[in-house]
Amino acid sequence: MKKLLCLLLFLLCLAGCQPMDEGDPDSYEIPADEYHWAEVGATILLPEGTMEHCDVHMAESGALWFDFHDGGDTAFWLEAWEKGAEEPLEEQLGVFTLGETDTHIIQVMTSTCGTLNNEKIRPLWEEMRAKAAEMTEENIVLTK
Repeated sequence: MKKLLCLLLFLLCLAGCQPMDEGDPDSYEIPADEYHWAEVGATILLPEGTMEHCDVHMAESGALWFDFHDGGDTAFWLEAWEKGAEEPLEEQLGVFTLGETDTHIIQVMTSTCGTLNNEKIRPLWEEMRAKAAEMTEENIVLTK
């Protein structure tokens, strides 16, 4: 009986020392900072932290507004101008062309407002504006 108990204990120890099966790392859901913008045929790779801190709202014009959960202040927004139908805004402070798809020109606009509804988020607001200003055409992934 003592030998059986020792054998059982040994097997239990062996079972506990087996490497953990972590599965396929590609199968895990990783929260992505991206927006699938079907109307323009693209996925926009957003600045890190956008979806964690912001809600997405589509304006009547079709622009995408990224507003902070806490206070509703706008971090930045994206506008898609249909080629040939409308002219994009002139590039200026806070407005620049991100790139284009087959049908649209996409611009990024950052708020230059000096007053926030929630002043406590000012450092985050400034960080998100800076990240949005660093976006390039590589942030546009064409979709079908």
